[in-house]
Amino acid sequence: MQGLLPVYPVPYTYPLVDSIKAVLNRVRHYYESTSDQKIVDLKTGKVITNFSKPNKNATVSEGFAGEWSYTSGVVLSALDYIDDVIDDPRFFANNTRFFDLVVNLVLFYKELQNLR
Repeated sequence: MQGLLPVYPVPYTYPLVDSIKAVLNRVRHYYESTSDQKIVDLKTGKVITNFSKPNKNATVSEGFAGEWSYTSGVVLSALDYIDDVIDDPRFFANNTRFFDLVVNLVLFYKELQNLR
């Protein structure tokens, strides 16, 4: 029976642009919801905004969007690509927030090293 097309219980149809955008936005919303990307005091839970004074209890708020990992890098790369393709700056805004967090962490740790 070669050459026969398979029969699926749910017929396959090509996705529409709006349905693709809806899925991409759902993924973006999920990613954004996993972390507020802040540096917080682990003991008090308060957001640290003054990086000139090191705080030994400083940590990045929990969640996937605040991780510095390969997987997070892949997501950020995808968000950049999606912004280019569908011209929606909300996707690249995640990258800007993440890199702002990284810059603040580098400055913070530099000050911490100066105290040691």
